[in-house]
Amino acid sequence: MDEQQNLNILLVDDEPIILDSITKFFPQYKITPFSNPNEALEKLKAHVFDIIIVDYRMPELTGLELLIQARKYGEYHYGILFTAYAEKDLLEEFINKELINKVIEKPLQLEQFEKDLEQAIKATLELKQKQREAQQYRYLYQHTLNDYLAQNSKLYLFQKSMQETMSVLPNAAQSEESIMLTGDTGTGKSVMASLIHSMSKRKELPFVKINCGAIPENLLESELFGHTKGAFTGANKDKPGKIELAQGGTLFLDEIGELKPELQTKLLHVIQEKTISRIGSNQEQKIDFRLITATNKNLASGIAANEFREDLFYRISVICFHLPPLKERKAELEPFIEHMFSEYAAQLARPKLKLSSAALTRLTHYTWPGNLRELENVLKRAIILAGTNVNVLDSKVFSYLDNQQNSSLDQLISDLANHFIAGELNFKTLENMLLLAVLAEFDGKITKAVEITGIDKNRFYRIKPQKDKT
Repeated sequence: MDEQQNLNILLVDDEPIILDSITKFFPQYKITPFSNPNEALEKLKAHVFDIIIVDYRMPELTGLELLIQARKYGEYHYGILFTAYAEKDLLEEFINKELINKVIEKPLQLEQFEKDLEQAIKATLELKQKQREAQQYRYLYQHTLNDYLAQNSKLYLFQKSMQETMSVLPNAAQSEESIMLTGDTGTGKSVMASLIHSMSKRKELPFVKINCGAIPENLLESELFGHTKGAFTGANKDKPGKIELAQGGTLFLDEIGELKPELQTKLLHVIQEKTISRIGSNQEQKIDFRLITATNKNLASGIAANEFREDLFYRISVICFHLPPLKERKAELEPFIEHMFSEYAAQLARPKLKLSSAALTRLTHYTWPGNLRELENVLKRAIILAGTNVNVLDSKVFSYLDNQQNSSLDQLISDLANHFIAGELNFKTLENMLLLAVLAEFDGKITKAVEITGIDKNRFYRIKPQKDKT
């Protein structure tokens, strides 16, 4: 009730009897009355009101004009219009401009108006609560992100290439729903899972991670579900599984696509029933955890091939985020590499070591099939092997990457040859595909493509739609 009483309500009507009746009927609310709309407007310039109640027909200034000005000075939450002239066009104008929430026809009935005002107050309080929550999420997101950026530079890349994902991440993290992270190996799924946990309501409780593809199949069940003493050979004592250890916190199952069907069934039971029993025990115990999973596989294909349970998939993928590979983040790759290199150089006691522009160019043009993990290894290797009398790394330090890239190119050429043999491709089609790919690299700018490649501009014009020529 205190919060209701603290709402600021502006009442503007040129009939003194209306002002007097309402203020006396609702003494419990903070109502500021004005009979002169221009005076009310001056008040709006310096004060914020939660609810504005305004008459339409007033001398000097209409209710519509007053509310339009009110929107410029501050964001009120609820608008009520008094009118003795319920003209359809008039009401549509108010509604289309999103200036009013309720129309009340005169003569005013105070008993009915009391219900209308209660509705306005309830709606205003709900909206203010949502705004507070959104502000808290924004603060939590930025505060946590700043902390993580200080600890883990990989998030620098997420900020740039995944702005849409990062903008909704606080809401997702604060929910209790299961989250699935998809993307190639090394794109930062583990980092993202850790960030989600740190932004969740469970951030003070355990964050337990297990890679389903890194543990032998015969040991994975015990690692997940735990076992009792004597459950199998070598089980010399009771041991809790990772799921138990995540009690109250977050369980992160990396590479969930590697989980065999029988373990998928057991995991589904745990998620549905929120209970778990160790291997060798019939005793079920209650379990409470938030589940985050990650995979580099196409689970839809796994479902079609009966390799992954469809019902489990829907249980673990209520919210999905895709992490793109480095080759799709070219626009921000250069500053990211510089950022990462500086951090690793400082960590490895070589803070003055820099990359030459040629080295940076070579690194940004590499396709990074191993994504963030490969980039991290390449940069650290270069820093460690650099001589102590070297302050700038030249591009030749990274020449071995060309051999790796050439290996991938050899495989690509072999694949293309097979398409030619099968009659699925010809030279003309291949040339057009290649030129279109080159154009895409230069955002469709033919002049730039010609400048860099030396290819005749007419060849580009022939494959590009006339309306898009530059």
